[in-house]
Amino acid sequence: YDGEYNNSIYRMYEVISSLENKDKLIEKYGKRFLAIANNQKILLSKNTELRQKELELRKKYRKILNSPKVKFNDEEISLTRLTKYLQSDIEEERIESHNLRYKELLKISDELENIFKELLEVRKEIAIKTNFSNFYEHEFIKMNRIDYNKDDLASFTKQIIKYFVPLREKLKLAQTKRL
Repeated sequence: YDGEYNNSIYRMYEVISSLENKDKLIEKYGKRFLAIANNQKILLSKNTELRQKELELRKKYRKILNSPKVKFNDEEISLTRLTKYLQSDIEEERIESHNLRYKELLKISDELENIFKELLEVRKEIAIKTNFSNFYEHEFIKMNRIDYNKDDLASFTKQIIKYFVPLREKLKLAQTKRL
């Protein structure tokens, strides 16, 4: 995150949010534009350093996760590349890749756990500083999900489970019979 850029964006959203005659803006760009401006103003205030720290922790986590190399099929590969073998059609490859991945993850698990804990604390602090009860709510607004809320998402998920999962299972079964 570039602090100067964020400050400029914040000032822009602050001006937009504080305009007295917002009707013309709404008429031209819609209510969604104004809602996004209000949300971004809230999110960009007060959190530049914390966002930078969150980004650094995420990078560090990915770097550690991708650093181990394992010998698989006479080739030295990263854990990320090893992941594709977890879905292999060949059972021995799946078992071996799973065992190698598990063994390597155990070696770095303490380090990953420490970073994860620190990341949780930083995210909690970000949420608190912007008056959200948790980071999930903060991210929901950050992604400009203003047309629906978490209750809508829960309802949608239930409908997927109720209608589409059984359909998927039937299609999978039919495919298995054909093959």
